[in-house]
Amino acid sequence: MIIVAIDGLVGTGKSTIAQAVSKKLAWLYVSTGIFYRAVATLAAMHRVDVESNAALKAMLADTLPKVAWHFEQAAAVYYEQTDISTQLQQHSNQASIVSAHPAVRAALLPIQRQVVWSSGAPGAIVEGRDIGTIVFPQADLKIFITADQTLRAKRRSEQRQRDFQAVLAQIKERDTRDRTRPIAPTIKAADAITVDNSKLTTAQTVEHVLALIRNRQD
Repeated sequence: MIIVAIDGLVGTGKSTIAQAVSKKLAWLYVSTGIFYRAVATLAAMHRVDVESNAALKAMLADTLPKVAWHFEQAAAVYYEQTDISTQLQQHSNQASIVSAHPAVRAALLPIQRQVVWSSGAPGAIVEGRDIGTIVFPQADLKIFITADQTLRAKRRSEQRQRDFQAVLAQIKERDTRDRTRPIAPTIKAADAITVDNSKLTTAQTVEHVLALIRNRQD
């Protein structure tokens, strides 16, 4: 199996890019963000404090065995055989908080790896914030997507029809949290290739990433 790790900060478009690349190649696509959103969703369901490492650890010991992860086509998460996928996006901000906890990282890391290795796919595009450094440090190709912070806020505010200043403040907060957390911070792997899409369209970025993958396969 060929594994391509795509990392980057919030609002860089890495999810859209990774999904498009995986479709072009007919490879597995896995975003590790869904795992942290699922934990945040479970915490909300069970009224667990997302700031408490101990409380999250106890919750996960009970709930994770009851979770099923599906990435065959559209990603889906089932808890006790109920599809909770539609609830995940509501807890994106809390997902960033829970992802900083050692207990959460330790519980999810083997699951993230197993989902990819057991898929039987010829290749996988795995996207997140610590793929090339922690989840798959042995990835065949590592890409770190970046873009100007203000531009990221502009894109996201237009996409979601939200106030620009509010989105910019949120992105700054997320960037600081993701870069400075003691466990698996969002940093470029030493052997990763930087792709700055500040002046590229999504289609252009996708083609650039595809070219990098083809060059690595040759």
